[in-house]
Amino acid sequence: TWPSIPPPLEFVQHGPVRMGLGNSLGAFEKMLSPLYTLVQVEFINALFMRTDLAEQVFPEIRNHSSAEKWATGFWCHPLRSLWGKDEMEMQLAGLDPRVLADPAVGSIAQRSKLLLGMVRNWLAQKGSQDLPISLSWPPDGTGLFA
Repeated sequence: TWPSIPPPLEFVQHGPVRMGLGNSLGAFEKMLSPLYTLVQVEFINALFMRTDLAEQVFPEIRNHSSAEKWATGFWCHPLRSLWGKDEMEMQLAGLDPRVLADPAVGSIAQRSKLLLGMVRNWLAQKGSQDLPISLSWPPDGTGLFA
């Protein structure tokens, strides 16, 4: 997965996994729901559980959005700033995923388009500009620090 991109944004790398970008948590969540529910995020790991069992065992999960689970488990994790060589390379190429959590940067649509442009720029610098990727978000912009 690519944990820097929070739900409900759905980042998908289509085709071969040459660059190792993978998919975002939101993309996995869309793929697994409604059969599975995101229970928690612990740094770069996400725990999904069958929805019927999760609601019985952890009824409180309904009180928190996926974005809140992501923010608590990944974004606020003390190791996040030290994570991954690719993450550091992306930051050096001008990709700063922190813009996704900053409403002052603009609407979710604006932040997502900015991210997609930065990812494509980074891929071009790596010689992989033809790698098929996509990024989508809810049209009403709900769920992500709006």
